[in-house]
Amino acid sequence: MLWATPQPLIRLTVDEVIAAVDDAMTKDTATEVVMRYAAQRWTASLLLVVKEGAALGHRGHGKHLPPDAVRAVAIPLASPSIVKIAHDSRALVSGIPTGTSTGAISDRLLKLLGSPRHPMAAPVIVGNRIACVVVVADPLGPGNSEPELSQLAFALGDADERIVRDRK
Repeated sequence: MLWATPQPLIRLTVDEVIAAVDDAMTKDTATEVVMRYAAQRWTASLLLVVKEGAALGHRGHGKHLPPDAVRAVAIPLASPSIVKIAHDSRALVSGIPTGTSTGAISDRLLKLLGSPRHPMAAPVIVGNRIACVVVVADPLGPGNSEPELSQLAFALGDADERIVRDRK
């Protein structure tokens, strides 16, 4: 019986990831590239697609985020959460702002992310609408990961817009 030799993990830089997203021919490819990077940069991540007033689990990684748990995530955008804040402000949110009330839905989301000390969320803007929100837990390794999350969300939105435009 032949055994496959495990391939070493290739760590990409955020610039390499953004270049790959810029070259992606499909939304799925762009999403895959971003989520692979997220898996090497943060302890957990979740990509939520915004539909009809809710953010729905689409892709994710983390100890508490197997595929069935990801698909079960549904966060109403009317309920207080880091997702709602990122969606409504159309900007990256780092941590839960002080004085912000959180509810059971927000608490459940944070548990799925492994109860991070510094969660972040960034909207993926396509045209004038928020298409998705990317939520991440604590960074793996040193350095400020806020700029990386912002760049990834922007690149994903830009790629989505380009891919749709190119299909026409």
